[in-house]
Amino acid sequence: MSQETGKGAARRDAEDLGRAVAILVAVGIALGLGFNALGRAGTPPRGLPWIAEVKPLLTLEELRGRIPGAAPAPPAARAPVSDDPLALSGGAVESGAGVPEIPDVDRPVKIQLPAVKKFFDAGAALFVDAREAADYAAGHVRGAVNLPFDESVTDPERLEKLASGGKPIIVYCGGGGCEVSIQLAGALMQAGHRKVLVDEGGFGEWEAAKYPIAKGDEPGEATR
Repeated sequence: MSQETGKGAARRDAEDLGRAVAILVAVGIALGLGFNALGRAGTPPRGLPWIAEVKPLLTLEELRGRIPGAAPAPPAARAPVSDDPLALSGGAVESGAGVPEIPDVDRPVKIQLPAVKKFFDAGAALFVDAREAADYAAGHVRGAVNLPFDESVTDPERLEKLASGGKPIIVYCGGGGCEVSIQLAGALMQAGHRKVLVDEGGFGEWEAAKYPIAKGDEPGEATR
């Protein structure tokens, strides 16, 4: 076999190998997309949405409409509810523990700082920090566990294994327009958790109020 013939054969082998790799990659992508589509079509839906969605949080009117026998909100009470859908800044019916009663609804609900603090003081909720690990380590709500939203996407079992002990889950991020808390709250509900609340004021509002925080990689003790 001549040198030129050998080079030609080697080139054809390389081209064949390249085509085989490209076919395997294309088949893998197709299978992955098909598997994700089947998961999204299931009940409850699993897998990743094709386009990231941040659904608006429940309003009080929507919430009342989902609860059988619930009386409609009186006209005078409807104006301010956009900032506090459950009236969780203090006007909601409280349980024996002094915290608002949270109805079992199928979407996350917004909660305001005064009610967040009530849950904290009563030890009546699991706090989940949706920020990245470095932000969590720099400072977080004392006792909060860290579950970055990005990691929940790549490791969905973490959502299913999150143990709330039957308590409501309060999810927060940095506040000030941060949306990962809403996204993580929705993912937690898809994973089967109920009574998931979103503190949209986030850690920034909590820290500004000088409420207890901890630093480091663990829930930890208060640093002030």
